Amino acid sequence: MARYKFTYLAFSFTLLITFFSVVPLQIKIAGDHNFLNLDKAIHFLIYFIYTISIFISLEKEFLIKSSKLLSIYISFIVGFSLELIQGFFLAHRSFEILDLFSNCAGILTFALVSKTIKKVVA
Repeated sequence: MARYKFTYLAFSFTLLITFFSVVPLQIKIAGDHNFLNLDKAIHFLIYFIYTISIFISLEKEFLIKSSKLLSIYISFIVGFSLELIQGFFLAHRSFEILDLFSNCAGILTFALVSKTIKKVVA
């Protein structure tokens, strides 16, 4: 079994989130106003899974006692930083407060179910 496999997963997830947050997206929407809801649901799901991957990495591979709080902190800082980068440094992207709220909702959902997640991975 690969050592630090969850850490590699969390790091890969960080790279993917960063990549898709900074590249220009060419999505054409023809009269479909449900994309806004889908976009926010994707943000929620991505940050929920991202926080879980960080939590498992910190909990199982680094044996950090405050892994829940640290994983929440890391996920929030990554999401907030990427939104700021989109708003201030990228002409083709923009800061969206609803994206940040969706990210936080995913992170907070993790916080609510983290005891269950801890039992599953134990």
